[in-house]
Amino acid sequence: MGAGPVGPSGAVIAIAAAPDPTLAEDQLRQHLIADNRRVSTIGDQSPVVLEARNRAGHLLGGVAAVLWGQCLEIDLLWVDPDGRGQGIGSWLLADLERRARAQGGRRAFVNTFSFQAPTFYRRAGYREVYRQDGFGDGTVSKVFFEKDLG
Repeated sequence: MGAGPVGPSGAVIAIAAAPDPTLAEDQLRQHLIADNRRVSTIGDQSPVVLEARNRAGHLLGGVAAVLWGQCLEIDLLWVDPDGRGQGIGSWLLADLERRARAQGGRRAFVNTFSFQAPTFYRRAGYREVYRQDGFGDGTVSKVFFEKDLG
């Protein structure tokens, strides 16, 4: 742990790796959302998590997103490798977009790595708006998409 700058109270601020990164990230996110709510409407969010399961209850896929007013931010969409190519991802995405529209959503945003699902999102009507190269060994890109939900 290294000593850092002096804080408002005159105490030296110490910086260290979080012992529980998941908990720390959740706490940081909650503080940021609270700050956002104080100064803007961006803190008005509606989390949406959808699952696809078979009759035995096995998870086949899911999608997690947040509707920030009129903007749908898709955090992740995953389909079990054995279930890919069967329309599960398309069904999840279409249902998510329908729910967003019903709550006033007008635009959707998502990013994916070049080895993951850019073709999937293009087929679903998403338009590439930015590409950041240089991930991994330098051959992987992060691709950012948007879609007008009309």
